[in-house]
Amino acid sequence: MKIYAQAPVRIGLFGGGTDVAPYRDLYGGICINMAINLYQHIYIDTEVNPRSVDIEIPKNGDPNFYWEFFKQFGLDQMFIKSYCDVPIQSGLGSSASAAAGLVTALSRIKGENFTKEQIAEKSWGIEVNKIGLYGGKQDQYAAVFGGFNKFEFNRDGVKQTPFSKELAEEMSKHILLFYTGITRDNSKIQEGFKELNDKQIKALGQVKSMAQLAETVILKRDWQELGKMLDDAWFFKKASNNGVSNQKIDEIY
Repeated sequence: MKIYAQAPVRIGLFGGGTDVAPYRDLYGGICINMAINLYQHIYIDTEVNPRSVDIEIPKNGDPNFYWEFFKQFGLDQMFIKSYCDVPIQSGLGSSASAAAGLVTALSRIKGENFTKEQIAEKSWGIEVNKIGLYGGKQDQYAAVFGGFNKFEFNRDGVKQTPFSKELAEEMSKHILLFYTGITRDNSKIQEGFKELNDKQIKALGQVKSMAQLAETVILKRDWQELGKMLDDAWFFKKASNNGVSNQKIDEIY
């Protein structure tokens, strides 16, 4: 059997951090993000090397990341090639995209028919609970659903509210994406949300409020106001977790 899967990376616009436990479970989170046309690609062939697993992965990729997914699906005989359109650990959620692509491909091989929600949840569960990459859920949901969305997170589940393709295309004309050359281990950054102090709770509350207001501004197509809000959201994001920026990024900004 030969399977090819791809999953997009994303630009996080508003609400990042509110999708991470324990804040997500205590107060509920809201994230607005946009999947973009840069992808993680997964190709699997179960016929090439039937006695073992042969892996080709992106530069700086961790073979153990892939092995854990094979183990969770009970598979150990295949050829797999994975490559990404962006450098991994570049802040675009590439590990979540790889996870979503792997779950999609491996579930097809096993004959399991997962819903989008199940793919996102299983991707997140393996990354966080099995591999130990602590983080929120917005990246996995963006990778699975694609498009331009608002996601609401709470104890009961996740609600997706999509923006129209027309609106996404119009907003894209006002966005520039730069590669800084900086890579980072996102799991370590998000570990700053494991135990929240009062300052962090307040800052995350402001991040969440900004995400709620941003939906209205986006629907009005007020891009100038949205730019000002992104500036405010960046200030609150840095206040919520010291690890999200550094001197070089601040200077570029």
